Amino acid sequence: MKRGQWRVSPYLLVFFLPVLLVLLVATGIVFTSLYSIRQEYQGIALAHKQDTDRLALAGQFTHDLAAIQLSVAETLEQASSGRVDEASTYRAHTDIVNKLAALEKRLQELTVLQANSSEVTRAREDFETYRQQVISATDMAAIDPSSAMRDAFRASKTYIAFSEHTHTIAKEAIEAMGRRSGIQAENFQAYAQRLAVMGFVSLLALFLLWFVVLRKMLNRMRLLAGTLEAVVGSTVDPSVWGEMEKIGQEPRSLFSGSARALLAYRETVAARAVAQAQRDEAQTLMNAVFEQAVSAINLIDAQSLRLMRINAASVRILGYSREELLGMSLADLQVDLDLPALQARVQEVLRAGSANFENRYRCRDGREIDVRIEVSALRQQGRDYLVAMWDDVTERKQAELTLRKLSMAVEQSPHAVVITDMAANIEIVNDAFTDLTGYHRAEVLGRNPRLLSSGKTPAATYEQMWRALTAGQQWRGTFINRTKDGRERVE
Repeated sequence: MKRGQWRVSPYLLVFFLPVLLVLLVATGIVFTSLYSIRQEYQGIALAHKQDTDRLALAGQFTHDLAAIQLSVAETLEQASSGRVDEASTYRAHTDIVNKLAALEKRLQELTVLQANSSEVTRAREDFETYRQQVISATDMAAIDPSSAMRDAFRASKTYIAFSEHTHTIAKEAIEAMGRRSGIQAENFQAYAQRLAVMGFVSLLALFLLWFVVLRKMLNRMRLLAGTLEAVVGSTVDPSVWGEMEKIGQEPRSLFSGSARALLAYRETVAARAVAQAQRDEAQTLMNAVFEQAVSAINLIDAQSLRLMRINAASVRILGYSREELLGMSLADLQVDLDLPALQARVQEVLRAGSANFENRYRCRDGREIDVRIEVSALRQQGRDYLVAMWDDVTERKQAELTLRKLSMAVEQSPHAVVITDMAANIEIVNDAFTDLTGYHRAEVLGRNPRLLSSGKTPAATYEQMWRALTAGQQWRGTFINRTKDGRERVE
């Protein structure tokens, strides 16, 4: 061989060309696989982001609606106890209406994210029903607290149905993410095995640098795969997330998309936990509203008429313990209705959906009380239930009877009777008054009794009378009054 010439040995070419070819093929496969992983993870990251947005929107919507429900309960409680005036109640009503209008716009965003979901459609229907019931309840809070409480109770049931829909929406999103995560884990495992084999055969055998690079890549792949498997099994070491954040912040890393996807999934799990806590809080609030309601509330199985659930007011009014009532049926409380008549009444309620009527119940001590009942039919999982809200009206009915008797006694009295308000304006006169004075009722109602004065009754007499009446004492005395036609009468 001449000096200055360099010839490549054919043996070397035979040896290195296949190696180079294998290396190029392996390198091309590696980069193709990595590009596929990157594309797949980007797609999964986008899908996870959409599901995360849907979960966050559903969770925040439920949280805001729970806040409105709490505001409604506080407004009704303050209005029923008289701690706020009608103007304050109206301002609270307006605030709730505005918040509901804002939530309705956000519900449209959820519809866009999940346009073809029947759960979203039912959620919109329940929200509209809930909005109307809450507006009605707060609007009637200062005028008719009892009606407002009934509307609020119905709104509470609608709120529970709405929460179930949002829970289903969140559950569907989480299930979709779980399915994608499972597929992602399987594909990623396959990629990892293929890259490990090719890296060992080609890169590790030929170049130490390639071995170092591949080892680093394999370490990250194992970290991602292990983290993904741990996420699925909910056994992630908290220290791993710091490494994931570093990988996700590397703009040129092949695994940044996968790391961000895992971080997004972690946020999704956290949002799900928050949503579950909000649902638990809302359920606790609903249980408190049910248990602490002034009216008695019963959940009744429509077929067996068994009392399935009762609140504290039911125990207090009827005198039974909670355990005793839960072992009884609706028929055990009846005074006037026998079992066939009661079953017929239940069927009427199931057909109509709701009913209002009066009934009589027997207490544990044998007392019979009059009750006013508002009952609604409820169907859950193919079974019919009745939700009955009732109040003891025995004292009210007795008071009305006493008032009717008193009114009849006053009207039929042969003596003139005049009843005034605290400002001494005439409110009631009987027939004897009109006969003796000659004045018609329309002529004296709203006027002061001094229109009967003849001017001859001493002023001291009036002073003694008002002093005794103001002190809550009886007074007897003599007046010299003048009738409508001018005649004087001593009374």
